[in-house]
Amino acid sequence: MVYPSQKIYEQMDPLINRGLSEQGVFQTENRVRRKDATLLWCLVSGRAIDRHDLARGTIWTIADITQRKETEAEVLQTGVVRHQRPIPILLFNFFATFLAFPLRPLRLRRWV
Repeated sequence: MVYPSQKIYEQMDPLINRGLSEQGVFQTENRVRRKDATLLWCLVSGRAIDRHDLARGTIWTIADITQRKETEAEVLQTGVVRHQRPIPILLFNFFATFLAFPLRPLRLRRWV
C-alpha cells in the first residue's frame, strides 16, 4: 500500500517524524492506494522503539476502516444508520478489572 499521491506522502512524512520523535507515537486515518490502484481508508498507528533514536526502528499497524468511513459519510449525508449491528462490549474499570459483559446491546448516549 502506498499514499495516493507524492504530494500527500511529502505532507505526511514530516508529521510522522515529528509525532514519533516528540510523543513516541503517531496515528492517522488516511486513504492509501492498493497495488491494483483502488483506494481504501486505513487507520495507521505507529510507535517508536526509542523516540530519541528513530533509527532503532518503529512498529506499525494498519487497519482497513473503509466500511466505517463509508457508514460515517452516509450518516452525515442522511442522518440515518441503516446497517447497524450490536457490538459486544467488555466493561473494565480504571484498574483493568473485568466488570461485565452485557447480554443485550448497550446504547451509548455519550462519552464521559
